[in-house]
Amino acid sequence: MSMRPGVYSLLRALPLALITLLAWGCAPAVPGSAPVAPSASTSASTSASTSAAASAPVYPGTSWERIDPADSAGWSRAGLDSVAAQLATLPTTGFMAVVGGRVLMDYGDPEAESYLASVRKSILSMLFGNYVADGTVRLDKTLAEMAIDDVQGLTDAEKQATIHDVLAARSGVFHPASNAGDDLASAPARGSQRPGEYYLYSNWDFNALGTIFEQETGRNIYDALETELARPIGMQDFDRSTHRRTGDVARSRHLAYHMNLSTRDMARVGYLMLREGSWAGRQVVPGEWVRESTRAITPVHEMNPEGRRAGPFGYGYLWWVWDGPHAEGPHRGAYVGLGAVGQHIAVLPALDMVVVHKTRPGQGRSVSHPEFLQVLDLLVNARRVPADAEARVDRIFARWNTLQTPGCAVAADVNGRTVLSRAYGMADLEHGIPNRAATIFEAGSVSKQFAAAALALLALDGKLSLDDDVRTHVPELPVYGAPITLRHLLNHTSGLRDWGSVAALSGWGRGQRTHSHAHVVDILSRQSALNYPPGEAYSYTNSGYNLIAVIVERVSGTSFAEFSRQRIFEPLGLRDTQWRDDYRRIVPGRAAAYTTRGDSFAIDRPIENVHGNGGLLTTVADLIRWDRALAGGEVGGPEFVRLMHEQGVLNDGTVISYASGVQIGSRRGVPEVSHTGATAGYRAFLARYPDQNLSVAVLCNVSAVSPGGVGGEVADVFLEGLAPQRPAAPAPRASAAIRLSAAELQAKAGLYRDVRSWEPLRLVVENGALRVDDGSRLAPLSPTVFRVGDSDRNFVFEPDASGSRLRIRETVRHADDQPHEVAAYEPVEAFAPGETELAAYMGTFHSDDAEATFTLSVQRGQLAMHRRDGARLVLTPVYPDVFRTGLGLVRFHRDGQGRISEFGVRQARVYDMRFQRVTD
Repeated sequence: MSMRPGVYSLLRALPLALITLLAWGCAPAVPGSAPVAPSASTSASTSASTSAAASAPVYPGTSWERIDPADSAGWSRAGLDSVAAQLATLPTTGFMAVVGGRVLMDYGDPEAESYLASVRKSILSMLFGNYVADGTVRLDKTLAEMAIDDVQGLTDAEKQATIHDVLAARSGVFHPASNAGDDLASAPARGSQRPGEYYLYSNWDFNALGTIFEQETGRNIYDALETELARPIGMQDFDRSTHRRTGDVARSRHLAYHMNLSTRDMARVGYLMLREGSWAGRQVVPGEWVRESTRAITPVHEMNPEGRRAGPFGYGYLWWVWDGPHAEGPHRGAYVGLGAVGQHIAVLPALDMVVVHKTRPGQGRSVSHPEFLQVLDLLVNARRVPADAEARVDRIFARWNTLQTPGCAVAADVNGRTVLSRAYGMADLEHGIPNRAATIFEAGSVSKQFAAAALALLALDGKLSLDDDVRTHVPELPVYGAPITLRHLLNHTSGLRDWGSVAALSGWGRGQRTHSHAHVVDILSRQSALNYPPGEAYSYTNSGYNLIAVIVERVSGTSFAEFSRQRIFEPLGLRDTQWRDDYRRIVPGRAAAYTTRGDSFAIDRPIENVHGNGGLLTTVADLIRWDRALAGGEVGGPEFVRLMHEQGVLNDGTVISYASGVQIGSRRGVPEVSHTGATAGYRAFLARYPDQNLSVAVLCNVSAVSPGGVGGEVADVFLEGLAPQRPAAPAPRASAAIRLSAAELQAKAGLYRDVRSWEPLRLVVENGALRVDDGSRLAPLSPTVFRVGDSDRNFVFEPDASGSRLRIRETVRHADDQPHEVAAYEPVEAFAPGETELAAYMGTFHSDDAEATFTLSVQRGQLAMHRRDGARLVLTPVYPDVFRTGLGLVRFHRDGQGRISEFGVRQARVYDMRFQRVTD
């Protein structure tokens, strides 16, 4: 099995000087120890075996439960054996990997207590937590306030450092420490950096924290360690007498507080952190402190000396934190306590895992941090890909795996390794050419993330700002009042109407003529109104991404296709990827696209030259390569990754799920970054599951495939083996339903309309229950509040403005546990007009925005609208002045005399497009 390009691979390429810093930057003087031989034991925990199928976390008592067999929890036995083999080449004396509170594997002697080196600092951070929470320790308290000084004195400026600064190694105090093993030799001149401004790993900070802890809390560190940590979590090998302070008081009066723990007790420490300070129902360390101390207060790009910036770590409160592009996949949210010669407590929340490693200081050999990270990479790679993955994926696509049907290509990548590459069905039915894994398809709206990437790169180049008014670059657009920004385009919050939907109203929709970007700009420049003010709401529209392509061309001075080739495709090795900027161009290896027609198929290929919204020609292999780069910042670096994943924010502060061409969501309880695509007969799906380091790409050439459906099924095949068993979140307690009389229920039945979308809502009483006419039962929680089915939505009934009828507010509880209104309905009357009433709607209506004209007439008791291209659409009455058509809902408006003067068309991507009456 090839190892993914992981943290170890990155570190292996670093200069020797930096590796030395990483390996020894935490090294204090060892306070005396005798070398011992590592135990040959590989079964360190005597406990009952258990399958890890149970989802609830467990806590060890006098022993740890074990995961046995390992493959029952999605781990490869062979992979774990490779970890053990690697450990056997190192002077490792103890190793434990714990998943969900159960031992996945161990090595060496877990009971032998030995020196922790700088892991002591992470443990001291934990001890601070309760005292910060109860106010005993103030993080903003300065050294001056605490009268902290040292040999030959600190300067007045240095004494302004706060406890926060010292915990974060940003004190600016570059005074010698009482013990060696830090980065003081790389420090700037004393007094050159103000407290809080400059990170430096300094043992003076860490030792002074020991003094501060005891002075501010009134407790001896080792007493606190025993009573506040060791006993509550049941450390088995803790010996208070082995812990002591040492140091050279001629250098500093603040001594190093050395600690000794066994491997299995270190695992308890890590597991307490993994559970955010909670142990079997007791909050040992405040959860907020755990979260605060393990965030990157100093991000990796601010680490000092500068050589550390090439590594994977930022720094929190005495914990090293995976940061930047390295904080992906299994390392998302991960952190580690590091100590010299091979002491490690690594916490990986994405895998629900703790990994502990120990050596015995004084043996003359050590395990460097890069060597430990190599072991960690091997362990992460031991997550099992299902042995029957190919067979299960084949079953998903069985319908399309014939010589008579179009089909799909699919690829999956785990830890940077392609673990699945399959193809099904035919690329060309006319010529009998099968799909292959290397077949080129069109990616539909999966293309949007590539357009977003081009815009982000220009922003990083300083050639534009995402907060620019779009009219700065496309002045042809009308002025609508509040400016539309480029960020609005990225997030679908611009309010722009979808140009394709507008064009369809005129009879020249997509697929009916060859549209270009010039057509798009022309259509958008005619729009007299937006769907809503910029930033007020989210609505998916292709218009924004076509404008992005136009803007990239205008700002870069080259074609969108050429810019993408130079800045994205070629640097990433996407050899089979290009934009369909000329639909007539011959593309070798491209699949034809089809739609179903009865029991057969018909060609359904795009005949347009617009792109950015779609139009990317690519393969599943190239999509996988791109997805790796999007996660790792191979193009644009960490800031590019941040921009691409930054979710949109509405004017009211609501954070939406859409970022830059990708949706940020979840599947099976784990984070998902994804998008689907559909253009003509092409379908696409691309998703990344960061915590599992899993990417899935699906491309198809038949419109009958649901890309999100099949793509999600493929992802599930792998997530079953890769996603950790997480403790199930407790279901919110549902309010108990009450009983209401038939009369009370009937009073709420009737026809309502959504005041925003115009959509009708009919409530009926059936079998003693109030229901939506789609079947959803409304359970009364009070005489005026009803729960909708089993959802978290409620209908709240209240009097309308007249006081004689009821209106409805639909609410949803958000994370703040407060009800938020998402829709409002007002009562309307049913409408069944006769021919005489329908005649009032007849006439000719025109829209300059759509460049479309409709003539309405009554034929055989039906109101119908006719377009110049011969299209005829029947209008079905819904409620007074509102009809349903194949175009969407049509709402008529009347003048002061009650005559029909205009109508509006409401679609998913066009709100209230007005048509004025021009003739009767």
